[in-house]
This record gives sequence, structure tokens and C-alpha cells, in this order.
Amino acid sequence: MRRECDCCGWPVADPAQEEQLRRFDQDVDRAVRHLRAGNWYEAVGLLTPLMDQQPDEVRLYRLTLQAATENFENLAPRPLMIAPARKSWETLERLRGLDGQALQYARAVNRGRREAWEAKGRVILRYLMWMGGCLLAAGLFFAAGHDFLGGGTFGAVLGLGLALYKMNPLPVLHALREPLDEGKNPFT
Repeated sequence: MRRECDCCGWPVADPAQEEQLRRFDQDVDRAVRHLRAGNWYEAVGLLTPLMDQQPDEVRLYRLTLQAATENFENLAPRPLMIAPARKSWETLERLRGLDGQALQYARAVNRGRREAWEAKGRVILRYLMWMGGCLLAAGLFFAAGHDFLGGGTFGAVLGLGLALYKMNPLPVLHALREPLDEGKNPFT
């Protein structure tokens, strides 16, 4: 509730509200000092309750994101940091508060994920090529009357097929079919 002067309408300072704002600023300052010192967990621990107090304060979400990603240098954040980082990213998207540093971090993470998917796709392709070659060889061996060699190469086809099945190639293929969205939330 806003308090104001009865005569002129000027806002009157509420001591309790002033004290709350002073404690809030002190906590933010302490979190920034932890951030500078590299105490990532302590910074996130201080900023998380402040985000509940001031849910529209963009600066808090940026600082939390910076702490969770270890100053935007760790492309694979620790598991305990993912939840606050995801919350910060989603809130910054809604508040239109994502800055260039955060977007550059997202590009780097999403490119790294894409490269990992592509590497897995190349391995799957190699397995498929080896399976095709062994299947062709098995057919030729069987046609030439070499049943033992044909059976052996067909066994190799089955072994390669089992290894390919254990790799679970469908998510890889689906991920590679999607276009690369470099600005996508890197914590999902």
C-alpha cells in the first residue's frame, strides 16, 4: 500500500519497505561478489529466493543464468545448476531480457549438441554400410556354394544389426532431420 502526504500527495517512505529494499540490495550485492569470486553455487543460492521476491527483475535472472553457466564458460552445466538456469532462461524469454552473451552461449551449446548428433549419425551410417557389405558378401558366398562363409558373414550382419539396435538410432535420425535452432533454450 502506498503512503502519501495528506496535504500535498507526495509519497512518504515506509520504513519497513525501505528496510526490505535495503536487504534486497545487500543480498544482490553479496551474490554479485560470489559471482566474481567464482562461487557459483553460493551465487545461485542467494539469487533464487530473490527471484521469488521480485519476479519481474531481469537483472536477477541474468545473474542466475551467469552463475549457473559459470560465467557462460561451461557448456555442460552441473546437474544442480540446470533447473535454475532453465527457469532463468524461460523467464528471460518471457520478459524479453535475453542479452547477446546468453544467446551466444545458446548458439555454442546447440551447435555442440548438433555436432554430437552428427557424429552419432556418422557411426550409424558406418554400421549400415558394413551391414550392407556383409549382407552382399553373404549372398555371394551362398550363391557360390560356400555355406560356411555365407553363414559367418550373415552372423556378422546379425551382430551389426544388434549393435545398431542398441544404439537407438531413431532419436538421432529425428534430431538430424530438424533444422538447427541456435537460439533455442540450451537447458531443455
